[in-house]
Amino acid sequence: MAITKYPKYANTIPGVQTTVNDSAITGTSSSSDKKLMLVGTSEGGEPGVVYKFTNYSNAKDVLRSGDLLDAIQLAWNPTPDGTYYAGDILATRAQPATQASLVEGPLTFTSDLYSSLANEIQVSLTDNLITNTKRLNIRFNTDNVNTTYDNLGNVLVLSYSGTFNYASAQVHHDDTGYADTLTLKAGASQSTATVVSTIDLGSSSAQPKLGDLINTINNISGFTADFFSVGNHNIYSYYLDSTDEVPLKTSETTFTALAGDILNAVEYDNTVSVSYDPFGGVVSEPTNVAVNVSNGVATITATAETAEVPVTNFSATNLTGGSTGISPSSWANYFNLFSNEDGAFYIVPLTADQSIQSEANAYVQAQANLANPMRVIVGGGISESKKEAISRAAQLDSDRGYLVANSVQITNATTGTTASYPAYMAAAMVAGIASGLPKGDSVTYKYLNIVGCDVTFDIDDLNSLDGAGVIAIQHVRNSSSTSSFRITDDVSTYASNGSTSPVDTEMGVGEASDMIVTAANNYIDNNLIGQKVAANSPSTIKTKMLSFLDGATTNGLIYAYDASNVTVTTINQDGSKWQIDMVVDISRNIKHVSLGLVYDQSTLSTSTSTS
Repeated sequence: MAITKYPKYANTIPGVQTTVNDSAITGTSSSSDKKLMLVGTSEGGEPGVVYKFTNYSNAKDVLRSGDLLDAIQLAWNPTPDGTYYAGDILATRAQPATQASLVEGPLTFTSDLYSSLANEIQVSLTDNLITNTKRLNIRFNTDNVNTTYDNLGNVLVLSYSGTFNYASAQVHHDDTGYADTLTLKAGASQSTATVVSTIDLGSSSAQPKLGDLINTINNISGFTADFFSVGNHNIYSYYLDSTDEVPLKTSETTFTALAGDILNAVEYDNTVSVSYDPFGGVVSEPTNVAVNVSNGVATITATAETAEVPVTNFSATNLTGGSTGISPSSWANYFNLFSNEDGAFYIVPLTADQSIQSEANAYVQAQANLANPMRVIVGGGISESKKEAISRAAQLDSDRGYLVANSVQITNATTGTTASYPAYMAAAMVAGIASGLPKGDSVTYKYLNIVGCDVTFDIDDLNSLDGAGVIAIQHVRNSSSTSSFRITDDVSTYASNGSTSPVDTEMGVGEASDMIVTAANNYIDNNLIGQKVAANSPSTIKTKMLSFLDGATTNGLIYAYDASNVTVTTINQDGSKWQIDMVVDISRNIKHVSLGLVYDQSTLSTSTSTS
């Protein structure tokens, strides 16, 4: 028997604390909705970011390769017939990695990829002599990427066909290096021309993009504006390059915004992103330096002069600085990233490191104490022995921790090759099944989509492992299943210390208990906490709880309950504290069957007929 409180510690703030007594357990199972969390290494993805994956293609685009991607594939394909598999997968990369970058004048190109592979990305900017524009090329041979963005730079054309002999336009930049106004003039000559319109530019103006600016100019008598004829150039107007006063004619005059055009073109590129600093991060020597001494205190003043850096051509150049580091000795910070993820339940650290596995166990225990129940499934390396598995279980020793003993052999459906995967990858398969099963169902005797185990345990070994709290994979001869390998039990590592409570020692029953507790806490939060005392009495609260139990029974969270075993009492005179006690039948899973067969013998007789 065990008595457990959720959350473990009572809070001062209003809330609910549920006490679970599992001394008399019987029951059945229900549906499931439990997200799987994976922590491990990969070739892609930003370290320390939780990604939610709903399909393998998306996971491969982000993670590229490595344990994380392999585990995702296995968790979504753990059984030979596809009956059970993980739902949404939450994954985070547990290793340091950096992006590669390239600075060319005011432009900085940064790889989307966090990896040393990103150093193979090349970028170049060259002339397009046909359209008198620029051509940006991004090449990444590893991914067969060879992308060219053409006709860049020329973005806007202006002309004047009004009554005056002279007209001009001028783009002005403010101190930040971005365009703030476009001034249009007209008159008999340049010296006598007057301002027709000063048009504000920028995201906060009435002309945030060039399309808006074009519409504004076309409403001014005599002036005509349009996009440059080739390409998509509806960029933000503040990217226009600065100009002196430019005379306008009846023929089109071109205005440029090369940096803004590049940023616009590359906005949805999957290989690099681009940022822009008009001054290229360079500040020139200060001028107007003055020193003033007063009362023994010297004050120095100076003016920092800056100059805009133009975008210029450059030949194919590799990005640099990308790195893929070694996974750290502690993953505690990575586990903590999942604390606010709704529905996160099973977590698998993709490592054989026992200290990291202990951190994962400490994390799920801490979350359970905060009324956010989770469970961890771990595994060892390649070809570990029975003795090593039992030692691992004894060290983990957790009512929320499960250890898979076997490393497994899996055949790649595409290449036909067979490879061994460590036991922690088999743990991802077991977790995939547990995630996909209805709430409270057991992984016991579920078949795995594997072709072999690196170490085969005999029946004595399997019994020893089960008694020590280790989940093993059993080879079944003459099986009618498409796989000959099944999970022996859903025992927790807590079984190694002699516990007899199924909530503590069986994954399915422990999961069912977590789901009941979570549902009850949520129901009380939403229907009792914060409600007026005058509107509630023991009988009305009991009615509410019976309604909850009816729903829980319908949904399969509990098997049965007796209304007479639901009691509600007030703890204090003002009615602000209540005690609710309920006795319910939690779901159980069949583990042992004794079959008795009695053979009988029939006496055959013959009869003779005459015609």
